Amino acid sequence: MKKTCRNKGEVGEKELKKTEFKTADANFQEKKRKDINEDFLNYKEKFLRLTADFQNFKSRVEKEKLELGWLFQAEIIEKLLPIFDDLNRALDLIEKVENESDKRWLEGFKLIHAKIQKVFESIDLVEIDCSRGFNPNYHEAIAQMEKTGKKTGEIIDVVEKGYIFKGKVLRHAKVVVAK
Repeated sequence: MKKTCRNKGEVGEKELKKTEFKTADANFQEKKRKDINEDFLNYKEKFLRLTADFQNFKSRVEKEKLELGWLFQAEIIEKLLPIFDDLNRALDLIEKVENESDKRWLEGFKLIHAKIQKVFESIDLVEIDCSRGFNPNYHEAIAQMEKTGKKTGEIIDVVEKGYIFKGKVLRHAKVVVAK
């Protein structure tokens, strides 16, 4: 009989150890599940942040690429503007020319001028308006003159036209203002 009692005690201890082991194992499993879930959430957050950063990077690169293209266009336009100014001066002479063959040449220049203006308009190059009054953001005063009937700061003459390209001043209009 002692054996059975002893066996019952041993069996009780074994069961107790198994229960303790199962509880410890369940606690370990639960902790491990929580750690894995926490790691998953951390990685998910990092993934979302990296995705957002990459989208921002793509947008920034596209914007910079576009601005760089505009910069190259602006550089070419700046080099063409003096030629366009010369063409404008030649067209101003058309009324002073009396020779018919010279007038025909100048009429051809008028057509070229009109085509160039259409191209400039198509690429968003706009002439600065000088009819309103002096604005230092758009005009450069190269001289001041006293002029009767004109208020101080009013534009009297435009020496060189100014242009705005893509909303930014490409070349300020050079003007003479009233004193």
